[in-house]
Amino acid sequence: MEPKYATLKTIYEIVKNESNPATYNCSLRQIILRQMQPWDNIMQHLEDLATEGFITIQKPAAVVCITPKGIEQAKSLSTIASK
Repeated sequence: MEPKYATLKTIYEIVKNESNPATYNCSLRQIILRQMQPWDNIMQHLEDLATEGFITIQKPAAVVCITPKGIEQAKSLSTIASK
């Protein structure tokens, strides 16, 4: 799995139990604490995922929201990983 998709999966794991995961404001801190990668790499992953439409990055608050497209992608990654 590409590292950026591992970051997407991490975001999904943070928000999946929320009543409306696509509106949950996920802080960068929540993501960083769950990733074993340098900060610069994580930021690049977030930018790439935003470009692909899987997340939105809200500035200046520095929060990330997963999109419905991102939720579906993360779910498909989980399905593939479990096979």
